[in-house]
Amino acid sequence: NDDGSIRGVQLSGGKVVETRHVIANCSPHLVYGKMLEKKAVTEQMVRAANSRTFAGRGFTLFLGLNKSAQELGITSHNYFIYDTADTVKQYDLMKKVSTNHVQATVCLNNAWPECSPVGTCMMYFTTMFMSDDWGNVSETEYFKKKDEVAEDMIRVFERETGCRIRDAIEEISVASPTTYARYCGHPEGVIYGYETAGWDSLMPRMMMMKEDALLNPGIRFAGGYAMRSSGYSSAYISGDLSGRQTVGDLKKGAQGE
Repeated sequence: NDDGSIRGVQLSGGKVVETRHVIANCSPHLVYGKMLEKKAVTEQMVRAANSRTFAGRGFTLFLGLNKSAQELGITSHNYFIYDTADTVKQYDLMKKVSTNHVQATVCLNNAWPECSPVGTCMMYFTTMFMSDDWGNVSETEYFKKKDEVAEDMIRVFERETGCRIRDAIEEISVASPTTYARYCGHPEGVIYGYETAGWDSLMPRMMMMKEDALLNPGIRFAGGYAMRSSGYSSAYISGDLSGRQTVGDLKKGAQGE
């Protein structure tokens, strides 16, 4: 509307869903920068978004293997592999593509054996970059760099676990921060929302929920960018909180308050 309030959501196909209330499971940077009409974006919205710091930019390797987890010696569901136990040093190493060798790796079959055919298994490897260093990769070097990081993930996993998986790889797919930015709209490929450090940690966000909602009446956020920050349980809780608050907004609107 002319007063900047929400009046609907236009889908990519052109269809308009009329509503005065929206819960956005994405970045305020994306909502304010690309999804709202310019006249609805206030200086306060821009300042609130730009004052925050992006958390980890995602890189994921997906593997389909033609041997079972048991045959490969993969006994756990989750593997967390780090360069060092010094968390400050580790954080700094994760700022550069060339120095980051961290991985959180899952073999889904060890939680759900039937997720792939008998005699096979599936794995996915994830790391994060704590700066936009991936943005320094040139277009001509992009695919080579993706392959280098994927190769390093496999090498580190084999080195640390003793499991030889390379020869069993039948399917492989790699998602870089650029992939997450392109297909999901995440700024810089961020998969962990805004960094929860200093003034922008969980407790300040919870305390500022009312003030944040007043910045953009009709819009509430859920997911890693919202009041509970990142992680499965936090994302679920943020959706529940934003849903309940939106129901409250609807009731106030119906009462003319």
